[in-house]
Amino acid sequence: MKSNETRNAAPHGREPLAQPQRFFTSASLLAACACITMVLWIAYDAVIPALPSISAEFGASSGITNLVLFPFLLAMALGQLMSGTLSDRFGRKPVLVASGALFFVFSALCALAPSIWLLVLFRIPEGLGCGAMMTMLITVVTDSYRGKAFDRAMTIMQALPIIGPVAAPFLGSLMMTLFTWHAIFVLLAVLGGASLVAVLLLDETLPASERQTTGLAANLRSMVPVCREPGFLGTTLVLALIGMPMMAFLAVSSYIYLEQFAIGYVGYSAFYAFTAGVGVLSPFVYLRLSGRVGENAIAKACLVVMGASGVMTGLFGYASALGVLVASVPLFFVEAVFRAQGFVALLEDRAESRGAANSVATFLYSAISALGTVAASLPWGNFVTGVMVITLGCTVVAAAIWLYLTKKHRLLKRYRNG
Repeated sequence: MKSNETRNAAPHGREPLAQPQRFFTSASLLAACACITMVLWIAYDAVIPALPSISAEFGASSGITNLVLFPFLLAMALGQLMSGTLSDRFGRKPVLVASGALFFVFSALCALAPSIWLLVLFRIPEGLGCGAMMTMLITVVTDSYRGKAFDRAMTIMQALPIIGPVAAPFLGSLMMTLFTWHAIFVLLAVLGGASLVAVLLLDETLPASERQTTGLAANLRSMVPVCREPGFLGTTLVLALIGMPMMAFLAVSSYIYLEQFAIGYVGYSAFYAFTAGVGVLSPFVYLRLSGRVGENAIAKACLVVMGASGVMTGLFGYASALGVLVASVPLFFVEAVFRAQGFVALLEDRAESRGAANSVATFLYSAISALGTVAASLPWGNFVTGVMVITLGCTVVAAAIWLYLTKKHRLLKRYRNG
């Protein structure tokens, strides 16, 4: 039997995992999970540069075309909700393989869609598979690492996959320049197929002896106590509200940059990649701050910076594309920092039902933040106005929830000091 010291070993290449793997070391398993998650994020972001072209080809309004995003995100949230409980009963690998197959098949079908409504329809099971895979990959990491190794692994899982949004605009714009929007989904199908092969090589990380034997309904009911835990639901809502303005901006960024300011695909890719790059680096900034600055102080600073982003959007966002860039960068920074911090706080010190807890957190985060894509498509008169109002509104609500958690002494353990 492995000692606690061995099981808690940091994820450095040759050190053993909590659950052994035949084809992966500690480092390569984390790299594989992060890379597949990166591919899944590309499935959302690579499509964004193509929205004006899709709208023009099918003669659809921007509101209808943006349905290519919202049902995908909603289905992704549903996949995140269901996959955790299913995997707690049947194991991680069967759920990963099934969700990977869904993503692969329906990405290919999206490339063949002859109408906007069939494209929207095919995006639903594609999103379902995408969301389930995201949750399972995080759960596999949760199963496989312990102690400080878990903190580092979770931070990497929140940070490195954001390279997907950095690469996505270049990939999407390249496909649009050389081919048409259909090529974007062909690329997603190829990447999805490669991810499915990697998943098939993965060994199960949940031993049969630790699986739940109750029915699915009972497993879903097991999420209720998780939601009732002091601070869990409130922290998750704050996490989602911080994500909503960023999702709103992503949904309309192509219209702002490509149509309102006409900066072209190259300029759009550069601006988008810069903001997403900030998101990649931000969790590592959090890692440096964590332990030196109180976790609660970091959380409060995130809310202040998000409010400042809303103000800057109103001051600079109407003037130029550069003004939009300056105002949007803080959104990406704050969302990435609080997401890295928040998910560790929500999932740490959980010996049982990790899948259920992860599913609740990721479902609420995805479902609520996805509403930003709908809110951004409302008839604001100017998309910049919509982003500003959404950002300021979410800041006020999130700050009110955090104040309530503080006053009622319901902050999670990680936030109780500082």
